[in-house]
Parts: sequence; C-alpha cells; structure tokens
Amino acid sequence: MINMMDERFELMALVFRLAGRQEYNEKHTDYQKLLNETFAAFKEHPAVAYADKLPLGYDAVPSYAVRLKKEGTSFSLFTTDNLDKRWSLESAAEFLPLLNDFYVESGFADFFEAHKDKQMLDLDIDLDWFRSYGVDPAHTRLIYSPSAGNYGANDGTNIYSIVTGDGGAIVHELCHSFANDIAWRWYEEDPAFRAMSDASVNSEKLPFYNNGVTMAAEYVTRAYTILYHAQHLPNDADPLALFFLFQPDKTGGFPYIEDVYAMITPHETVKGLKGEALAEFLLGQPFTLGPEQSNNNVKWHVLELSQPLAHEFPHQGQVGNVFNTQTGQVMIANGGELYVDLGETTYHGSNVRKYCIVSLYDYSDPLKITAAEYRKHFRDKYTMDEMRVIIDEALVLYFEQVARRE
Repeated sequence: MINMMDERFELMALVFRLAGRQEYNEKHTDYQKLLNETFAAFKEHPAVAYADKLPLGYDAVPSYAVRLKKEGTSFSLFTTDNLDKRWSLESAAEFLPLLNDFYVESGFADFFEAHKDKQMLDLDIDLDWFRSYGVDPAHTRLIYSPSAGNYGANDGTNIYSIVTGDGGAIVHELCHSFANDIAWRWYEEDPAFRAMSDASVNSEKLPFYNNGVTMAAEYVTRAYTILYHAQHLPNDADPLALFFLFQPDKTGGFPYIEDVYAMITPHETVKGLKGEALAEFLLGQPFTLGPEQSNNNVKWHVLELSQPLAHEFPHQGQVGNVFNTQTGQVMIANGGELYVDLGETTYHGSNVRKYCIVSLYDYSDPLKITAAEYRKHFRDKYTMDEMRVIIDEALVLYFEQVARRE
C-alpha cells in the first residue's frame, strides 16, 4: 500500500482541466483555484489542444497516467496493455511527446514538488477484506488528488484508488477492480439485472453512467461498497445504520441498489413503508408539517417535532443552503425527500449546510408507483394543469423503460 499524491495523475488532470473537461474543472478549493491561476497561460499548449480533441475523459485519464514511468524530466509509457479502449494506440503515442513538452514548459515539476505533501489521506481501511475478492493489499496504491477524482485504475500489477475531497471514495474505487467483471458477466447472463441497469440510465442526471453496461458496473461496485461498510459497523451501531447506507444511492439515481445488494449477500429488501409513514418511523415520533416554503422551484415544509431525534443521521454527501435551516432541523422537500440538517461544512465555501437525505418514495422508478399513489402525494401541492404535465412526463418515462426492458 502506498499513500501519497501521484505526479503522473496530477499532470494529466491539469492538462484535461485546461482542456475544459468538466469532470476535471472543480474550483472549490484554494488548491484548485491556484491551478487555474498558475497555469492559465498554457491553455493553448499543443498538449491541451490535443486533449481537447480526444473523445475521452473520466477514468480514461488515470488509465493512461498509471502507465507512465518518469525518466529524468520526461515520461514514457511502460505498457499499453489493457489501456482504456477510449485511447487508440495512435492517440496514446501522439499524446506522449506533447505531454512531456507541457511538463517541461509549464514548470509543473517545481509546482508539484512544492505542494505534494499538503494533502495526505488519514487511512483506516481494512485492506485485508479485499483479499477474498482477489485484491492483494501489497499491490494497492491509495492516491490522494487535491485537483480531481474519484477514479479507479489498474496498470496490470497495481490497483489504484485515486480520490479527492475527504477521501471517502477509497473503498468504492478499490471495489471497482473486481466488481466490474462480475457486473459485466451478470449483464450478459441475467435478464433481470440487465433490465434494472438499463432502466436506471439517466443521461441528464448521471451523464457519466450513460449506458447499461456502465450502470451495471456502478451498481455492483456500490453494492460491494455497502457490504464493506456494513461488515465494518461497530457492535453498538444504530439499528438503522444499514438502512442509511442505501440512501445516498437511492436518492442519487440507483433505485435498485437494495435488489443488487441482495444478489451479493443475503438481504431482505426494505419494502412497505413510504411517505410520511416512513418519515415517522425514521424520526421515531409523529410530527406536524410547518407552512410550505419555497425558493425558486424548490418547495419544502420544516417539521415540528416534540422530541429529540431517535436515530443518528449520517451525512449523505449533499450540501447546500437552500432551506436556511439550523442544525437538527428536519424538512420534507422536493415533494418526497426527508432532509436532516447536520450543520455547517466548509468544503464548498462558507455558509453551506450538510444534510442526511432519505427518499420517502421510489420516484426514480415509476414502475413501482401506482397512479393512485401519485395522485395522493401530489393532490395538495399542484394544480390540475400541473398534475397533467407530471402524469404525462411519468407516462413517457414509463413507456421508455418498458421499451428498454423488452
């Protein structure tokens, strides 16, 4: 195991940042802003221009980076075996001298040397857990990137988990190394799994998982990530801890995550409770809806509670300050999501809140919701004309998913 920043990936990430790739262009932190300011003069460099024309991004970038070997002040490709297929042998070869020229002209070596020790991962990862899935801890490389992430990569010998932010995606990226092959086999052999993967594709909400094969790999990886965390819960964990492990994926575009989880380990999916009944169960008490509030297109009700919260609500990775709430306040927003304000966070700037978000309805999968449930939930919130639009959109999505499954 090696825990460090990786000059090769930082260099590649910078070139694709300057090329305008959205996934490499976060500007939240001082380091990310410093990258833009320091290297703005190199936006027209031939390496950047070439990267801009390449039909690739995301994890194709680290796939190339981990195959680079530094020799003096330049890099060579020590192998192209199993290089991401979005690279052709021709583009991989043509890009290399341009990248080396950029490395020297931009003075990136000095910049990296000055910043390489600023961010290191505080690790508490059970790497031995991965042995049963064919991952040798001696050949794992845990890489922190203050510029971009999160990605997994494999150079044929070593497995890389390249993470950014708080480093929370380490386990997820390691799981990709074995879960992808399982997912691709299931996608070919299991019609039910294939249908779930295809039905979850949403190019607008999740543009980086824009086909069934990619979605399948993400589903199985997320299921194994949950399994890792479930098997490492403390003995005195909250009884709802496993329930909360599913929520980021359920609200994030993976409605069948519990079904996929049940494919890798015995698990009875949570069914039945929904809406305000599910909210009462989670809060451990009845509640009263406060007055409706709104901000642009977002509508919400702050809940009036008579007791402290019965369970510990974990941070689910979403932040913002639309609701102007205080720590511990709870609201139902967007017509069917429970938000629990967990306090301030500084990662995305000042005056930003972090939340636990729980989906109270399975709206991401209209096949699971009857028309009566739609009417009951929306009847007091929308006019008849608005309802017709909602129903029309739901029917279009319904028939698109039916067509995919057939």
